[in-house]
Amino acid sequence: MKKLLPILLLMLCGRAIAADVYLQGAVVYGLLSSSQIQWANTNNNYIIDTISPGTGVCFGVTNFDSGSHTATVTAFITQDQHSTTFTGNSQNWLQVAVTPTPTITGGTTSYTFPATATTQLYVRAAGASHVALVISGATGTGLMIVRYTQTGSPCGSVFSWTVTDAGGPSCNRSNGIVPAVPGVRHVASAVTFALTNTNATGGSIETGVDVRDGGAANGCATGSVIYSNILGIESVTGSTDHMQLSGLNAAGTPGNALQICFEQTMPTGDVCRTSMSGYDTQ
Repeated sequence: MKKLLPILLLMLCGRAIAADVYLQGAVVYGLLSSSQIQWANTNNNYIIDTISPGTGVCFGVTNFDSGSHTATVTAFITQDQHSTTFTGNSQNWLQVAVTPTPTITGGTTSYTFPATATTQLYVRAAGASHVALVISGATGTGLMIVRYTQTGSPCGSVFSWTVTDAGGPSCNRSNGIVPAVPGVRHVASAVTFALTNTNATGGSIETGVDVRDGGAANGCATGSVIYSNILGIESVTGSTDHMQLSGLNAAGTPGNALQICFEQTMPTGDVCRTSMSGYDTQ
Protein backbone atom coordinates (compact mmCIF):
# COMPACT_ATOMS: atom_id res chain seq x y z
CA MET A 1 0.00 0.00 0.00
CA LYS A 2 1.35 3.37 -0.94
CA LYS A 3 1.94 5.93 1.79
CA LEU A 4 0.69 9.30 0.61
CA LEU A 5 1.87 12.64 1.98
CA PRO A 6 -0.79 15.09 3.18
CA ILE A 7 0.67 18.31 1.84
CA LEU A 8 -2.54 20.32 1.71
CA LEU A 9 -1.43 22.67 4.50
CA LEU A 10 1.56 23.75 2.41
CA MET A 11 -0.61 24.36 -0.62
CA LEU A 12 -3.09 26.46 1.32
CA CYS A 13 -0.33 28.85 2.26
CA GLY A 14 0.17 29.76 -1.39
CA ARG A 15 3.93 30.03 -1.10
CA ALA A 16 7.03 27.86 -0.63
CA ILE A 17 7.58 26.76 2.95
CA ALA A 18 10.71 24.82 3.85
CA ALA A 19 9.74 22.12 6.33
CA ASP A 20 10.38 18.52 7.34
CA VAL A 21 7.88 16.15 5.77
CA TYR A 22 8.07 12.65 7.26
CA LEU A 23 6.61 9.83 5.17
CA GLN A 24 6.17 7.30 7.93
CA GLY A 25 6.16 3.61 7.05
CA ALA A 26 8.65 1.75 4.86
CA VAL A 27 7.13 1.03 1.44
CA VAL A 28 8.61 -0.11 -1.86
CA TYR A 29 6.54 2.34 -3.93
CA GLY A 30 5.47 5.76 -2.76
CA LEU A 31 4.75 9.42 -3.50
CA LEU A 32 6.13 12.60 -2.00
CA SER A 33 2.71 14.19 -2.41
CA SER A 34 -0.80 12.80 -2.67
CA SER A 35 -1.43 14.64 -5.94
CA GLN A 36 0.17 17.05 -8.40
CA ILE A 37 1.50 20.17 -6.66
CA GLN A 38 3.04 23.45 -7.73
CA TRP A 39 6.81 23.58 -8.09
CA ALA A 40 7.01 26.40 -5.53
CA ASN A 41 5.47 24.10 -2.91
CA THR A 42 8.12 21.38 -3.24
CA ASN A 43 10.87 23.14 -1.25
CA ASN A 44 10.94 20.77 1.70
CA ASN A 45 12.95 18.04 3.42
CA TYR A 46 11.25 14.73 2.56
CA ILE A 47 12.15 11.94 5.00
CA ILE A 48 11.58 8.33 3.95
CA ASP A 49 11.82 5.10 5.97
CA THR A 50 13.97 2.54 4.15
CA ILE A 51 12.76 -1.03 3.62
CA SER A 52 16.20 -2.55 4.32
CA PRO A 53 19.82 -1.48 4.99
CA GLY A 54 20.88 -2.61 1.51
CA THR A 55 18.59 -0.48 -0.61
CA GLY A 56 18.55 2.79 -2.50
CA VAL A 57 15.78 5.10 -3.67
CA CYS A 58 14.89 5.88 -7.28
CA PHE A 59 12.97 9.15 -7.59
CA GLY A 60 10.89 9.93 -10.68
CA VAL A 61 10.31 13.68 -10.98
CA THR A 62 7.49 14.40 -13.42
CA ASN A 63 7.14 17.96 -14.68
CA PHE A 64 3.68 18.57 -16.13
CA ASP A 65 4.45 22.19 -17.02
CA SER A 66 4.99 23.36 -20.61
CA GLY A 67 8.25 24.98 -19.49
CA SER A 68 11.31 23.54 -17.78
CA HIS A 69 12.03 24.08 -14.07
CA THR A 70 15.24 24.10 -12.04
CA ALA A 71 15.81 23.10 -8.44
CA THR A 72 18.64 22.08 -6.15
CA VAL A 73 18.29 18.48 -4.98
CA THR A 74 20.48 16.99 -2.25
CA ALA A 75 20.22 13.76 -0.28
CA PHE A 76 21.16 12.63 3.21
CA ILE A 77 21.01 9.34 5.11
CA THR A 78 21.00 8.41 8.79
CA GLN A 79 21.51 5.14 10.62
CA ASP A 80 19.62 6.46 13.63
CA GLN A 81 16.20 4.84 13.62
CA HIS A 82 14.83 7.60 15.83
CA SER A 83 15.99 10.50 13.62
CA THR A 84 12.84 11.37 11.71
CA THR A 85 13.53 15.11 11.59
CA PHE A 86 16.14 16.89 9.48
CA THR A 87 15.86 20.57 10.41
CA GLY A 88 17.98 21.29 13.47
CA ASN A 89 19.23 17.71 13.52
CA SER A 90 21.86 17.76 10.77
CA GLN A 91 24.55 16.17 12.97
CA ASN A 92 22.73 12.85 12.63
CA TRP A 93 22.63 12.98 8.83
CA LEU A 94 25.34 12.27 6.24
CA GLN A 95 25.16 13.82 2.78
CA VAL A 96 25.31 11.26 -0.03
CA ALA A 97 25.38 11.49 -3.79
CA VAL A 98 22.43 12.01 -6.07
CA THR A 99 23.01 10.52 -9.51
CA PRO A 100 23.17 11.44 -12.26
CA THR A 101 25.15 14.45 -11.13
CA PRO A 102 23.61 17.86 -11.85
CA THR A 103 24.03 19.52 -15.22
CA ILE A 104 27.31 21.40 -14.94
CA THR A 105 27.14 24.92 -16.34
CA GLY A 106 29.37 27.52 -14.75
CA GLY A 107 29.72 25.41 -11.63
CA THR A 108 26.00 25.29 -10.83
CA THR A 109 24.68 22.22 -9.05
CA SER A 110 21.01 22.67 -9.90
CA TYR A 111 19.00 20.14 -11.86
CA THR A 112 16.95 21.17 -14.87
CA PHE A 113 13.70 19.24 -15.26
CA PRO A 114 12.51 19.37 -18.89
CA ALA A 115 8.97 20.33 -19.82
CA THR A 116 6.33 17.59 -19.86
CA ALA A 117 8.87 14.90 -19.00
CA THR A 118 10.03 12.63 -16.18
CA THR A 119 13.58 12.75 -14.83
CA GLN A 120 14.96 9.90 -12.72
CA LEU A 121 17.36 10.50 -9.82
CA TYR A 122 18.98 7.81 -7.67
CA VAL A 123 20.19 7.86 -4.08
CA ARG A 124 22.29 4.96 -2.79
CA ALA A 125 21.25 4.39 0.82
CA ALA A 126 23.28 1.38 2.01
CA GLY A 127 23.15 1.08 5.79
CA ALA A 128 20.50 3.78 6.19
CA SER A 129 17.35 3.61 8.26
CA HIS A 130 16.05 6.88 6.77
CA VAL A 131 16.69 8.93 3.62
CA ALA A 132 16.12 12.69 3.40
CA LEU A 133 15.58 14.27 -0.02
CA VAL A 134 16.05 18.04 0.25
CA ILE A 135 14.56 20.18 -2.52
CA SER A 136 15.22 23.92 -2.64
CA GLY A 137 15.12 26.79 -5.11
CA ALA A 138 12.04 25.56 -6.98
CA THR A 139 9.66 28.29 -8.15
CA GLY A 140 6.56 28.70 -10.28
CA THR A 141 2.95 27.58 -10.42
CA GLY A 142 3.51 24.74 -12.86
CA LEU A 143 2.52 21.30 -11.61
CA MET A 144 4.76 18.36 -10.76
CA ILE A 145 4.82 15.14 -8.77
CA VAL A 146 7.59 12.92 -7.37
CA ARG A 147 7.21 9.14 -7.23
CA TYR A 148 9.79 6.88 -5.62
CA THR A 149 10.77 3.23 -5.62
CA GLN A 150 13.15 1.59 -3.17
CA THR A 151 15.66 -0.55 -5.08
CA GLY A 152 19.30 -1.54 -4.87
CA SER A 153 19.77 -1.04 -8.61
CA PRO A 154 20.62 2.49 -9.84
CA CYS A 155 18.07 4.14 -12.12
CA GLY A 156 18.27 7.08 -14.46
CA SER A 157 19.11 7.04 -18.14
CA VAL A 158 21.93 9.60 -17.93
CA PHE A 159 25.01 9.11 -15.75
CA SER A 160 27.37 10.94 -18.09
CA TRP A 161 28.70 14.50 -18.34
CA THR A 162 30.79 16.75 -20.57
CA VAL A 163 32.71 19.89 -19.62
CA THR A 164 34.28 22.21 -22.17
CA ASP A 165 36.36 25.37 -22.08
CA ALA A 166 36.75 27.46 -25.20
CA GLY A 167 39.86 29.08 -23.75
CA GLY A 168 40.99 32.33 -25.28
CA PRO A 169 44.07 34.50 -25.80
CA SER A 170 46.88 33.58 -23.41
CA CYS A 171 44.87 30.45 -22.46
CA ASN A 172 45.11 31.16 -18.74
CA ARG A 173 45.43 27.44 -18.12
CA SER A 174 42.19 26.70 -19.99
CA ASN A 175 40.29 24.50 -17.59
CA GLY A 176 37.11 22.49 -17.27
CA ILE A 177 36.05 21.01 -13.95
CA VAL A 178 33.44 18.51 -12.77
CA PRO A 179 32.52 19.63 -9.22
CA ALA A 180 32.97 17.29 -6.27
CA VAL A 181 29.91 15.32 -5.19
CA PRO A 182 30.01 13.40 -1.89
CA GLY A 183 30.37 9.66 -2.50
CA VAL A 184 30.61 9.94 -6.30
CA ARG A 185 33.65 8.92 -8.34
CA HIS A 186 34.08 10.89 -11.60
CA VAL A 187 35.63 8.89 -14.45
CA ALA A 188 36.99 10.63 -17.57
CA SER A 189 36.46 8.51 -20.68
CA ALA A 190 37.43 11.00 -23.42
CA VAL A 191 39.55 14.17 -23.57
CA THR A 192 40.44 16.75 -26.19
CA PHE A 193 43.22 19.36 -25.98
CA ALA A 194 43.95 21.98 -28.68
CA LEU A 195 46.58 24.74 -28.84
CA THR A 196 46.94 27.34 -31.62
CA ASN A 197 49.35 30.24 -32.26
CA THR A 198 47.36 33.16 -33.68
CA ASN A 199 49.98 35.90 -34.09
CA ALA A 200 53.51 34.43 -33.87
CA THR A 201 54.60 36.85 -31.14
CA GLY A 202 54.96 34.33 -28.34
CA GLY A 203 57.61 32.03 -29.74
CA SER A 204 57.49 28.27 -29.67
CA ILE A 205 56.24 26.60 -26.51
CA GLU A 206 55.70 23.13 -25.09
CA THR A 207 53.30 22.44 -22.25
CA GLY A 208 51.91 19.55 -20.30
CA VAL A 209 48.18 18.85 -20.40
CA ASP A 210 46.53 17.01 -17.53
CA VAL A 211 43.48 15.35 -16.09
CA ARG A 212 43.66 15.86 -12.32
CA ASP A 213 41.90 14.19 -9.43
CA GLY A 214 40.83 17.01 -7.10
CA GLY A 215 41.97 20.60 -7.25
CA ALA A 216 40.24 23.82 -8.19
CA ALA A 217 39.19 25.44 -11.45
CA ASN A 218 41.83 27.46 -13.32
CA GLY A 219 44.56 26.07 -11.10
CA CYS A 220 46.24 23.04 -12.70
CA ALA A 221 48.69 23.25 -9.81
CA THR A 222 46.64 21.20 -7.36
CA GLY A 223 45.14 17.73 -7.43
CA SER A 224 46.78 14.44 -8.39
CA VAL A 225 47.66 13.87 -12.06
CA ILE A 226 45.86 10.77 -13.36
CA TYR A 227 46.52 11.42 -17.05
CA SER A 228 49.14 13.63 -18.72
CA ASN A 229 50.45 14.39 -22.20
CA ILE A 230 52.37 17.14 -24.01
CA LEU A 231 51.40 19.68 -26.69
CA GLY A 232 53.74 22.04 -28.52
CA ILE A 233 53.53 24.80 -31.15
CA GLU A 234 56.04 26.81 -33.17
CA SER A 235 56.44 30.62 -33.32
CA VAL A 236 54.54 30.74 -36.61
CA THR A 237 51.07 32.12 -37.06
CA GLY A 238 48.67 29.23 -37.48
CA SER A 239 50.92 26.66 -35.83
CA THR A 240 48.67 24.21 -34.00
CA ASP A 241 48.77 21.01 -32.03
CA HIS A 242 45.93 18.97 -30.68
CA MET A 243 45.08 15.54 -29.34
CA GLN A 244 41.83 13.63 -28.92
CA LEU A 245 41.65 10.44 -26.91
CA SER A 246 38.76 8.10 -26.13
CA GLY A 247 38.61 4.98 -23.98
CA LEU A 248 40.66 6.74 -21.32
CA ASN A 249 38.97 5.46 -18.12
CA ALA A 250 40.83 7.91 -15.83
CA ALA A 251 39.10 7.48 -12.47
CA GLY A 252 39.16 10.03 -9.66
CA THR A 253 38.69 9.53 -5.94
CA PRO A 254 35.10 9.34 -4.62
CA GLY A 255 34.09 12.78 -3.37
CA ASN A 256 36.74 14.66 -5.39
CA ALA A 257 36.37 17.09 -8.27
CA LEU A 258 37.88 16.16 -11.64
CA GLN A 259 39.61 18.76 -13.81
CA ILE A 260 41.21 19.06 -17.24
CA CYS A 261 43.81 21.75 -17.78
CA PHE A 262 47.00 23.14 -19.37
CA GLU A 263 49.98 23.25 -17.01
CA GLN A 264 51.27 26.61 -18.28
CA THR A 265 49.85 30.02 -19.08
CA MET A 266 50.53 30.54 -22.78
CA PRO A 267 52.10 33.61 -24.44
CA THR A 268 49.70 36.33 -25.56
CA GLY A 269 47.95 35.33 -28.77
CA ASP A 270 47.96 31.60 -28.19
CA VAL A 271 44.54 30.01 -27.88
CA CYS A 272 43.84 26.72 -26.13
CA ARG A 273 40.71 24.63 -25.75
CA THR A 274 39.76 21.61 -23.67
CA SER A 275 36.91 19.13 -23.51
CA MET A 276 36.38 16.18 -21.18
CA SER A 277 33.56 13.61 -21.17
CA GLY A 278 32.91 10.85 -18.69
CA TYR A 279 30.53 9.22 -16.28
CA ASP A 280 29.96 8.74 -12.55
CA THR A 281 30.06 5.70 -10.30
CA GLN A 282 29.43 5.23 -6.59
